[in-house]
Amino acid sequence: MTQPAKKTTQQYEKVFIRLINGCSSANEVLEKARQTTKNNTWFCYKAAVLFWSNYREHVADEALELSRVPTEIQALSQSFLSDLITAFQAAPPIPKETRKPRHSKRKDMRGAPSNWRELLWDEPGLKKYRLHYALSAVTGCRPGEFGEGFLVKVIKNYILFGIKGLKVRASSGQPARVLIHKLAGARGPFLSEIVLTVKALPKNNQGFVTIDSIDTKAYSAAIKRASLRLGLGGETGLSAYNLRHSFASDLKAAGKTPEEIARALGHASTKTQSCYGHAGMSKGGGVVPVLIQATRAVKLHPISNGKNYPNRNQSRHIGRP
Repeated sequence: MTQPAKKTTQQYEKVFIRLINGCSSANEVLEKARQTTKNNTWFCYKAAVLFWSNYREHVADEALELSRVPTEIQALSQSFLSDLITAFQAAPPIPKETRKPRHSKRKDMRGAPSNWRELLWDEPGLKKYRLHYALSAVTGCRPGEFGEGFLVKVIKNYILFGIKGLKVRASSGQPARVLIHKLAGARGPFLSEIVLTVKALPKNNQGFVTIDSIDTKAYSAAIKRASLRLGLGGETGLSAYNLRHSFASDLKAAGKTPEEIARALGHASTKTQSCYGHAGMSKGGGVVPVLIQATRAVKLHPISNGKNYPNRNQSRHIGRP
């Protein structure tokens, strides 16, 4: 089993303890977990149970320190843990007839004006997040990636963004990616704000500015409140991930190849690309990088049928010429 990231392990710990609380058998835990109507939540529950039910093996492999295992989990009998593994491994996904449809961030943006990103950015409630909001708009980064080591450097007529990726596994995700934007010509408000702010911030010995991490929940909540005040995103409003979807739409509208788009989003495959915006949703106002690099080569998924790959021989990633 691939070891999850530290933050994911912490999330699994909370989920697992919540699920076993008050349950005396593996079947009771399974029944409790199966009450969700969201397939993604079910898979999170399943992963959490399988990880912590097998904690002794992780400790033996030195992938997990025994001191990191909560006492309530250590107190569980091996037979109970084994029953959990058996029950959850055999459990299927949530049936489609009882499954709640997944919320679509793309649908939230339908009907939004072409300058919705700028309108939100000017909202007073987002004042403390102006830099991070601008960075999200021009890089499509995940909010959590600000805390992983997000670097910015201005080099004459170019600005470089170095992003350490989240959701990285042995064969998925991009450990790191680089996006370079050209500053000559029309920069747009977001790049202009970033350049102005970054030039005033302290730099390391290589000239890079490290962007401070933020409370991702508070950041997304601020965007949601601002969007609801403006009547954007329907009843649910918009979130920080809508900026990521719009960035993907801008890339598609600009004619970037699926490999380039995957690298820009921090993916190692083009498989999930259809979930991120589409060219017709590009509302303008976005800026597209002139160079996109990433640690790993991108795997082409058959669903693309080889279309929209006009520059496949130009595909580049970090470590290759």
